[in-house]
Amino acid sequence: VRLKNSRVTLDGIRYLLEHKPYDIELVKCEYLSQAWLELISHNSENLVSLKFGPLKYVVSQKEILLRQRCFVISAPNLRRLTIQCRGSGISPILLSRPLRHLTHLDLSDFTTAGSTWAIYELKNLRSLVLHSVLWSMEIVEWISGLRLLRHLDISQANERLGKYSNPNQVLAKLVTNLTELEYLDISGTNLAGTGSIVVGHIEPGSSDQEAANVRCDIPGLITRVNRPLEFLGLYGTHHGACKRHDIPAKVVS
Repeated sequence: VRLKNSRVTLDGIRYLLEHKPYDIELVKCEYLSQAWLELISHNSENLVSLKFGPLKYVVSQKEILLRQRCFVISAPNLRRLTIQCRGSGISPILLSRPLRHLTHLDLSDFTTAGSTWAIYELKNLRSLVLHSVLWSMEIVEWISGLRLLRHLDISQANERLGKYSNPNQVLAKLVTNLTELEYLDISGTNLAGTGSIVVGHIEPGSSDQEAANVRCDIPGLITRVNRPLEFLGLYGTHHGACKRHDIPAKVVS
C-alpha cells in the first residue's frame, strides 16, 4: 500500500489494511492521524516496512500520562521504519515498544528526539538516519551501542545545530565502537575537526616506519586509516573538510 498526497479517509485505510500488507507507505496524506497507526498495529502480522508522516494529530504529554494505553506502533516483524517528522512533533510513546527485528530506522527532523530514547533495545539496526536531529551525548551513547550498524547519517541541514562539543572525541567514540560501519554522513557538522593533520600512534605489531606514515586530516577517523570507509559525507562540513587530502574513505561527498 503506497499513498502520497492522498485524501483517503480512515474507512478507506481500514479497508486496505484488511489485506494485511507487507509494505505500507503513507506520505503527506491529508487525514493521516494517530488512529491510522492504531489500525496499522492491529493489522501488522505481515508488515516488514512502514513509512509515514507527517502526522496531523499528536497525542499530548498530558494525554499520554492519562491514557497509558497501547503502544502506537506494534509490528513484531517490522524491518524498516521511516517517519517523516518535518513540520510535526512525534509522541514519545511512538517508539516505546521494542521492535526487535528492526534493521533500518529513519527519524530525520525528529524534533522531540531527546524524549524518545526508550528505543535502546534496537540492537539489530544496520542503518540509522538521524538527519537534522538535535544531538546530545545521550544520543551519541545510544548510537555507540548499536554494534551492527553499517550505515549512519547524522548530517545537519542547519549549521548551528551541527556544532558538537569535543567533536574529535565524539567522532572517535562512534567510529571506535561501530566496527562494522561502512557508510557515514557527517555533512553540515563540525565532527571532521579543524583540519590539522594527525599522525597515527604506534599500534602493537606495527613498525615505527609504518606508524610514522599514518596520516589523517580528520582526527576522529584516524583508527580507520588502514580500513577506510566505503563512503564519507562531508558536504558543508565546518572548516572545509571535503577539501582535505588525507581522508580515510573510498568515496567522499
